[in-house]
Amino acid sequence: MPPPRRPRGPGDSGRRERIVTAALEVIGAGGMAGLTHRAVAAQAKVPLGSTTYYFATLDDLLEAAVDRAADHYDTWLRDWADRLGEVVPERLAEAVTALVLDQLEQHRDRLVVEYEVYFAAINRPRLRAGAARFTATTVQVLSGLSSPATASALTAAVDGLCLRALTSPEPLGPDEVRAVVAAILTPDRSRPSGGPPGRSAGADPRSSPPHEPHGALGQQPSAGRVRGRRKSSDSPPAGPR
Repeated sequence: MPPPRRPRGPGDSGRRERIVTAALEVIGAGGMAGLTHRAVAAQAKVPLGSTTYYFATLDDLLEAAVDRAADHYDTWLRDWADRLGEVVPERLAEAVTALVLDQLEQHRDRLVVEYEVYFAAINRPRLRAGAARFTATTVQVLSGLSSPATASALTAAVDGLCLRALTSPEPLGPDEVRAVVAAILTPDRSRPSGGPPGRSAGADPRSSPPHEPHGALGQQPSAGRVRGRRKSSDSPPAGPR
């Protein structure tokens, strides 16, 4: 007895999902430039008409692909945080360093696809809500391990390090990643506390002489251009000649 045939068209409940998966695979193989209905249909092994049945335009398909990629990233990162548990700042630095290296070494293909669909939102406004989920997820997860401000800084650092590694001819070493992460998580003890650079701790800002404005090109204004009240002891100005 022949095996039952898979439903086709609207009755094939998994076809839409296979098309979205195929779109991400096409993007991973050839970037956004390779994404066409025909390429996705070939990758998904479905008739061309099926792709346009579910997604009339490429933007419709891209929107679904961004949401799918964001869903996968959300699940993956929350699983990472659950396995990590509660950490002290010193261990968090090592954990975030390992997170960056793991993405680059073990999940590079997925990472490339995520950044491809993320940057597609630059010129496609309807994709921006989905693309924003990547950053929001990272900040939210890292906020459970640190302060919100620190989480935002770490998120920016993780993105920057991953993008640099993906586009640089030189590999990104663990020591460099660790140094960047540690710089965010470790207070800078080389700067005296109590004031901005250049002012010693405890110095009274009122003891500094007031700033004198300079004229054009950094020159002191000439006497003829200085305006102010005369002292009573000053001689009256000379009259017209």
